[in-house]
Amino acid sequence: GGGHAAFLHALLNSSINDHWLRQPPNTAARKALKRRSLPPAADWWLERLQDGRILMHDKEWKGEAIRTALYADYIQAVQTSGSQRLTRNQFGVELRKFCASLKSGRKDRTGPRTYVLPALDVARREFETYLNDRVEWDDAPPSDPSDAPRQGTLTDPDDPEGDEPF
Repeated sequence: GGGHAAFLHALLNSSINDHWLRQPPNTAARKALKRRSLPPAADWWLERLQDGRILMHDKEWKGEAIRTALYADYIQAVQTSGSQRLTRNQFGVELRKFCASLKSGRKDRTGPRTYVLPALDVARREFETYLNDRVEWDDAPPSDPSDAPRQGTLTDPDDPEGDEPF
């Protein structure tokens, strides 16, 4: 026979792998979900790293940004998305989570307070550490164009072939 009894028997006699329950496979769907569920500040920072510029109007990555300008850039992005914004203090705390080597600075006693940022490649590596995942950066050309994942995608660190783009 078959039917409900056979199905119940199969379920009751199946072995359950605890590893897969606690560590689901790193599939493209899981990566897509991970990207969509980033907190707004992390999503904004990922965009800044993808663009290779600290502020939207910058032409390139600079090593320093005025704190109020960086916060305003974040606020503009969050308002566009409709997400709840962080306070300035919360923003600074979150930014340090994404960019561990971030430092505070000031050119002189009367000048504006700044964030001193690492080189772009260092900031990207630190963000990957925060994500616990690799990111396929837009300006990093793939070794074989036919194998290129979609731009701005997370890649599976357990998939050395890179077959599972996100």
